[in-house]
Order: sequence, then structure tokens, then C-alpha cells
Amino acid sequence: MTGKKLLLINWSKKGMRMNNLYILLSCSMASGIIAGLSRFSDYAGLLIFFAYIPLIKIFNLKLNKKDILITSAVYSTASVITGLHWIGLVTLPGLFGIIILFTVYNFISFFVIRKIWSSEKGFYLRLFAFLSVMLSSELLQNFTELRFPWMNAGYSLSGFLPLIQVADLGGVYLISALIYTVNFLLSSLSKRKFIALILIFAAWLGYGFIRLNTLKIKKDDFKISMIQPSIGQGIKWEEKLRNYIVDLHSKHSLKLAKKTDLIIWTESALPYYLAKNFEMKKYMAKLSELIEAPVFLGYQDYEKRPDREGYMIFNAASMIKPSGKLHKPYFKQKLVPFGERMPFLDIFPFLWNIHLGQANFEYGYENVVFEVKDKKFAPLICFEVVFDDLTRDMFQKGIDFIVNISNDAWFYKSVGAYQHSRMAVFRATETRRPVLRCANTGFTFMVDPKGKINNSTKLYEVTERTYNLPLCEEKPFYMTKFYYYTRLWIISAIFLFLKSMTDSYGLNRRRK
Repeated sequence: MTGKKLLLINWSKKGMRMNNLYILLSCSMASGIIAGLSRFSDYAGLLIFFAYIPLIKIFNLKLNKKDILITSAVYSTASVITGLHWIGLVTLPGLFGIIILFTVYNFISFFVIRKIWSSEKGFYLRLFAFLSVMLSSELLQNFTELRFPWMNAGYSLSGFLPLIQVADLGGVYLISALIYTVNFLLSSLSKRKFIALILIFAAWLGYGFIRLNTLKIKKDDFKISMIQPSIGQGIKWEEKLRNYIVDLHSKHSLKLAKKTDLIIWTESALPYYLAKNFEMKKYMAKLSELIEAPVFLGYQDYEKRPDREGYMIFNAASMIKPSGKLHKPYFKQKLVPFGERMPFLDIFPFLWNIHLGQANFEYGYENVVFEVKDKKFAPLICFEVVFDDLTRDMFQKGIDFIVNISNDAWFYKSVGAYQHSRMAVFRATETRRPVLRCANTGFTFMVDPKGKINNSTKLYEVTERTYNLPLCEEKPFYMTKFYYYTRLWIISAIFLFLKSMTDSYGLNRRRK
């Protein structure tokens, strides 16, 4: 072979490689941006039906580990910068940390998908593998102290009531599965696949409209009021403003005297250790007496360490009655990684010496049920609204409604406040129990058992809201019988990956 021909071959290979790199960069960036934009508003949520098409195009290429790493890094960076940029308002290192964390998650997922696809050429097997791996990734983000399942595909559709009703069958993960299926069919559209899409949406929307028209909800006379004080993050923890903060909450609560059955204040509403402060407990009892209703509120609490000197600090919530009795507190169980606690402190004690502005709260250990006038409820504090395992446990304890208290001042006026608030929609639809969301700077509202948001406040509005409690006695299939089906996706992904490894090993042996 002449030197001229060798040069032409090398140029050709280099050109193909550059073309592949261009496809990797452009498609992974497009997917990340579209996925991020789908979380910007209710209407933008429809973008999620197209977000994964460019990624699927990449998975159809012949990829090595370096290609998969590039795809994972670019997709993760694009989706985080677009959809989670607000994390940088609080902690720039935290934003980079989330990009790295998602890159790791996605690299593992994309590697497994490509490995399975290299041995499975059938359309349905590839679809099943894609669903298994992507849903396993969403589910596994609920575990370990790095848990942050914020970007699940299903959350994009919070504004489309008919499309989220299937959550009572399979939770937000069933909605994600349908979204991934639509993307997969659209990625190589044909007449048969177009018909399949029509059938999927017909069944999906059909179920949604039936549930919206047949779900039995009873409006009860029980009234719940929530206070939104809109105290800025910059002044919330200033000691000299403690009395102002208490007075602001009290003033709005007294407006509701004799008009409500329960008043809810926000996460960390009281800047005192309520359970240990006799004077403040006495003040709150008197306020509750004047209002003639118990007050449920967030504050910080502490307990002496059983194993060594010092105290354990908790992000807590409890209810005080006119009698002065303070209910057994609830301690937040799911803490925001790096924000409320440095992960893995128990494993690596030296991490106690690293300070990135985190609070280093201790983990709570159980759900606590509260009761007012024969109505039972359980709380979620802030970020905990993302985790359906907590609401399932509440549901099994026979609650009538869920209370979600949050600070949200650290979101400022970013899209993060919108994203956080909309997750309450899914917890209400999955359990068919209303969710009362009380946030310091907004959004404060009630979600009824159909997932409809009622009478929402605006961001940074100083106000109060009162709602009649809508009761639903239905026991959803997802909560009672089908909750653990999601584990089947993990089992399927592992099985398909091991099968692909075995097939690859057998093929290599035959070649030798």
C-alpha cells in the first residue's frame, strides 16, 4: 500500500472520529438542555417527550468507554446548568458536586444500556433494557446519603392533570416509564410506532379523565390555615430579629382566631429551641389559646449524644395545643446532602472538620402522626417531599392529609422554588390524600387528592391562606399492592447486563 493511500485512510478515520465526536457533543447537550428546560414551568413540561431522543441516537452508535464518559459529562452538565442552576445561588461547590454526581450516575446507566444494546438488536428488548436501566437509575437515587432524586422525568408533567393520574397505579416512576417509551418510539418513528403512540396516549389520557371524573372527594368542614411570612434568607437567622419573626407569624395567626381548626407555620419558623425554651413554649401555648386552634410549626431541637459528649441537633416539627402540651416532635429523616449534613460523617469522621456552610443535623428515625379533631396527618419537612417511601409509610398509618413545611428562601426567586413545590402534586396523586404545603417565601397552597393546586400564594407574598380539607378514602393500588414493582426494573437491568456480559464473553471465545 502506498504512502498516499495510507494517508487517505488515516484522514478518513480521523474525519469519522471527529464526526462521531460532534454527534456526541451536540446530541448529549441537546438532551440535557431540553430535559432541564422541561422543569421550568407547567407548559414547558411537554418538552420531556423529546428530551431523550438525541441520547437514544447516541446509544445506537458504536461507543467506547471514553465516548460514554463524554456523553455522560456533557449531558449531566447541560441538564444541571439548565435545570438546577439555582443550586449555585446557595453553594457554587455544591453545583459542581451535583454535576459530578449526576455524571457518575449517568455514566453507569449509559454504559449498561450500550452494553446491553451491543448484544440485543431486537426493538422490544432494546426498549425494555432502556426502560429498566433509566428507571433503575431514578430509583437508586433515593438511597445513600447522596440521595437527590430531583430530576426524575415524571416530575416534568406536574401541570397536566390527566397525565399524572396514573401515579395511583405506579407512582411517578410509571409516568417516567411512559415518557421514556414515547421518546424511544419517536426516536425511530414509523407507521406502526405512530399507531403505538396513539394507543399509549389514548389509554394514558383515558385513564386520567376517568379518574378525574370518578374519584370521590368529600369537602369537610375542617379548616386548615397556613402562614407565609416571606422572611428573606439573609435575615432569617439574625438573632436581633428573632422577636420580629415571632411577632410576624403571630400577627397573621391572630387574624384567624376562631376561624380555623389548625394553623401551620413553616419549616424553622420559630428561631428558638422550642422544646427546651420554657418561656417560648408558654408564649406559643397562649397564642394557641387565643386562636382556639393548635399550631403546627418547624423549629430546631437537640438531644444529648448517647455515645460521646455533645448534642445532636435536629430539624424538627411539632404541634402545640391551647393546653400548652407540645406533641412528640418529628425529626427530619432525609437531609439535603451538603446543605443540611455532610454525607458519610459516620464513616469518615474527618469530614466533621470540613465546613461548606452545612448545618450537620442528625437524621430522624421515624414518622410521627398528629391528630386534631379526629383528623390524622403526618409531616414532611422541605426536601422530604421528594421521597414517596415516607408518604407510603404515612398512608399505612391511616392519615387523612399530609403537611409539607419548607423554608425555600434559599431558592430566592429562581425556578427551584417552582420545581420544589410541584413535587407535592405527585405525593397527593400517589396517596390520594391532600397535601398542605406551607413555605416561608412561597409557594404555599393545598393540593387536592386529584393533584390539583388550590389557591396558591405568590413568591415572597406575606399572607395567610385557609382551606377546607378535601377528604378521600380511596386506597390506591400503588400504595397498597404495587409499591415494590419498581424493584423489578433493577432486577431486569442487572439480568440483562449480566446476559450481555455472558454473550460478549462467549462471542470472544468463539472468535479465538
